[in-house]
Amino acid sequence: MARYRTNVANAGCAILREKVASVMGFTLLELILVIAIAAIILPSVLIPFSAGVRRGGKPEIYAVATYLAQERMELLRASDFGSLTPVGSWISETPITLNGRSYSRSYIIQYADSSMQTDDDDDADGIDDDGDGINPSQTYKRITVTVSNGEISDTTLTTGRVNL
Repeated sequence: MARYRTNVANAGCAILREKVASVMGFTLLELILVIAIAAIILPSVLIPFSAGVRRGGKPEIYAVATYLAQERMELLRASDFGSLTPVGSWISETPITLNGRSYSRSYIIQYADSSMQTDDDDDADGIDDDGDGINPSQTYKRITVTVSNGEISDTTLTTGRVNL
């Protein structure tokens, strides 16, 4: 009878060992492999995400800069054609502060040819003074407005005016 108990006991241990082996979990090698794969994949996911979080306030800055440029552009476009006197250099305005951020706005009015090409070396007599092929006339003026903020690149709007 002792022999029978031993065989039954050994059979029970074998069954118990199979159950334990099937639910033991991960080996050390499997854990190291998962950590290595995560170390490769996570930076490629987290870096763009964190960069997006850092730039979260920039759409507002771009929107305000575009609004300020559009505001000046509309005022200049509403002006009489004769009052838009080209000066050949940028006209800077007093810095504007909105929402705690400072913006610099400037504009330039230039004589242009029919394709809106400008040339600061020519005057408005319609003669190509420096031989570069651009003949400015008093019929076309190009207006460019630029708004700057230290946190974003410049926002620039350009339009043309025709004296008909």
